[in-house]
Amino acid sequence: MAAAAENTRVFYDTLTKLDLDAKKLIESNFDADMASSSIIVKIFSNQIPIQHLKPPAGKPPIIIITAGSPGVGKSTVAKEQFEKFGVNPNMVYTVSMDTLLERNTLFRKATKNLYNKVHGKKGELNNANYAKFSGISTAAYAAKQANLRIPQKIANVNSKYAEEMENAELVSSFQTLNVSGPKRRTTIRRKKVQNSRSRSPTPPPKSPPKSPPKSPPKNTTVRRSSRIAAAAAKPKKGGAITYDLDDIRGIGFEFGVANGLNILYDCTLTKTGRRMDAIMNILQKYAKMRRPMYEIKVLLIKADDDMDKAARIIQERIRGRHQQMVRNGFLRALTPHIGVVKGMIKTNQEGYEAARELYGEEIVNPPYDLSDFYFEEILNPQR
Repeated sequence: MAAAAENTRVFYDTLTKLDLDAKKLIESNFDADMASSSIIVKIFSNQIPIQHLKPPAGKPPIIIITAGSPGVGKSTVAKEQFEKFGVNPNMVYTVSMDTLLERNTLFRKATKNLYNKVHGKKGELNNANYAKFSGISTAAYAAKQANLRIPQKIANVNSKYAEEMENAELVSSFQTLNVSGPKRRTTIRRKKVQNSRSRSPTPPPKSPPKSPPKSPPKNTTVRRSSRIAAAAAKPKKGGAITYDLDDIRGIGFEFGVANGLNILYDCTLTKTGRRMDAIMNILQKYAKMRRPMYEIKVLLIKADDDMDKAARIIQERIRGRHQQMVRNGFLRALTPHIGVVKGMIKTNQEGYEAARELYGEEIVNPPYDLSDFYFEEILNPQR
């Protein structure tokens, strides 16, 4: 079943393709006929025909905006919410920047290969390892290079691991040294030298080398690879890219609103309110053009009301998600460090409260009014 589902997905090779497609969507005024050829629309619709993503005649379209830490279970909860609205959760236009990145063939291949290489050397990866991997995704989100800066960031991660492995080999080679003379052993642990005292009147043997050099020899191969990758990541002249993945997510979202589709919008809300404002600007624009008005539900999904307990639950879920990603053929690493998880929980909590205060308690967005909004905090505890 998983393999069959994978075959229905649309993948793309370079950001250039998405960039050109975004421009065509804008030029077409988000005409539904673009759906038959648009890569962006196919990705967000998972190739489901557009007419199947619309509500029945006489019913308003639904948009569910999910906020919450990665790994908290937003997709699972959102599906349950769509069912409450009488909408098939599998027939929803799903707007997500992570989906845009995960459908890139270079990202999938490069991160899977890197994972296999590093996992073979390091065994089970820890928080610090995943933190290195996460830099690849972070850079790709904001990149305007055709290859999303992926080769450059992969080379950087490779370089760090190569240096770590060299350090490990140097240290292990000095762990135990056999010294000539009576049966005595002088052990060097990293940079600390421990000399055994001899009770014999004979002079002690010469001291072994004090410690491995502070800086291991430079890995010229890795450094050269980094330079090549950095050069490859630069955009070529004449092929300037206008939009990054965040822009493309917004353009894809506008297509969904212009055509009155049921929408799941997966995002991070912050207390600045910029994401929520951007969503509402699009909804207002098409409502004023007499397109269908939406019922809007904003969800904050939490693992637990207690911050410490919630962070531990999410930490375990993130580790599980890493393994699921690898099985799916890529690794969009999330840092499972407990402090980072708490920061993500706090950011989304503040963003949700800011959105509720502005759009749930004041009428600031005509033709929408308070009756069009639903705000709800939902617990998705450990199961």
